[in-house]
Parts: sequence; structure tokens; C-alpha cells
Amino acid sequence: MHIFIMRHGEAELAQQNDRGRKLTDFGKQQSEKSGKWLQAFASKFDCALVSPYRRAEQTFEQVSKHIEVGQVLSSSDFVPSGNIRVAQDFVDYQVRENPDYESILIVSHMPFVSYFTDLLCHHPLSKIFATAAIIHLDYDVESSKGVLLGEYMPE
Repeated sequence: MHIFIMRHGEAELAQQNDRGRKLTDFGKQQSEKSGKWLQAFASKFDCALVSPYRRAEQTFEQVSKHIEVGQVLSSSDFVPSGNIRVAQDFVDYQVRENPDYESILIVSHMPFVSYFTDLLCHHPLSKIFATAAIIHLDYDVESSKGVLLGEYMPE
């Protein structure tokens, strides 16, 4: 099972309504570049798990110009302060319920993406995700363990 963990593209400066922050034009360009990079791995992803925050949704919109996604789920488990263990349970459940899944894309935020990567890999990689960066893991749902295969950071 391939899991791609992505941070949203560059967003507007912090404001009172963090949930509603939008991507900048540069953030849209970054996200589109990341979508092109993902296309090299698969033209179709089985599932995307996307944070309900606007900047993550807009990131996924840009990425999905280049890849097809079978099922798109929005979950508050994947927000900046989301519970990484609950999120892992959610991923494991999706994979067990859909044994034909080969690839999942997760679009979320810092610090969630860093902590989540560490949890899945069972040791601290302490990755600081740049905007629109992606980590590629080979994930075994039976052992609930991932192995880092690669990473991408748009210029």
C-alpha cells in the first residue's frame, strides 16, 4: 500500500478564522506541481483523505487536475491539531474495508503531517514539510508500519 502524505500549498497569512484561509497564487502553483509529480506514480489513486480546512481543499483541487481519485473523504481527524492515532485508525479501517486499495493520498497541515509520518514509520523522522511537500511511504496495514520511499518538494 502506498501512502502519500502532503502538506497544503502556501496559504494566506494567519487570521482569526484559520479554517477559512485560502491558498495564495503561489500556493496554487506549488500544488499543481505536486499533482504533476504524483502523476508519475499513478494516474489514479484509490482514496484521498483531505482536511476540511479551505487551504487543504484548494490544494486537493489543484492536485486532482493531474490525478484521478476513486473516493474523496473529508475528515476533521486530519486538521493541524488532529489526533494522529485516531487518524491512523481511520486509515487502517479504510484499507481493511477496501483490500484492493493500492494508494492513498492524505492532504493536511503542519504539524499533523510530521507527527503522522513519525507515527506510521514507528520512529521520529522529524520531517518539516515545506508547503505542498509530499512524503511517499510503503505502508503495511497488518503491522501498521510504514517505510519512507521518497519525498518531493516543489520549487
